Amino acid sequence: MGEPVGEIYLRDAKLQDMELLFHWMNEPSVRRNSVNSREISWEEHNSWYQSKLESKDCDIYILMQDDTPVGQIRLDIREDGGWISFSVDINYRGQGFGGLLLRLLEEKVQENRPELQWLRAVVKKDNPVSQKRFIEQGYNQMGEDVENSELLLYCKNI
Repeated sequence: MGEPVGEIYLRDAKLQDMELLFHWMNEPSVRRNSVNSREISWEEHNSWYQSKLESKDCDIYILMQDDTPVGQIRLDIREDGGWISFSVDINYRGQGFGGLLLRLLEEKVQENRPELQWLRAVVKKDNPVSQKRFIEQGYNQMGEDVENSELLLYCKNI
């Protein structure tokens, strides 16, 4: 698997990205791999997305390849760290974008949120691709999530 080509960067998510993220979030394999796997209604998404964009405790970025959005990553701030959630557009999976999302997020955190000390994520046990991405980026698998034994907890001190 080679690195993606072209100009690759994260940009801040905007209100205009709401429909794109709605489609990405409801793509069947994304729903299957999400902690909450039920389909999300437009009304729920609209309310959730606007509140996340307005929150000082949430950063959402769109991964761009040249002028094309290929994925998203969200950081929810809690205390002195952040919880990660990300997905890659179905047409761009298997091309190295998952690892890029995690690496570029760390750069954004160092730039914009230097006070954060750790990053964490939960990944379903039956999602080996995401598990592999976190391990490749230096995250430690810390065992099962205390609230849900179907999830594994990944942590990285930064």
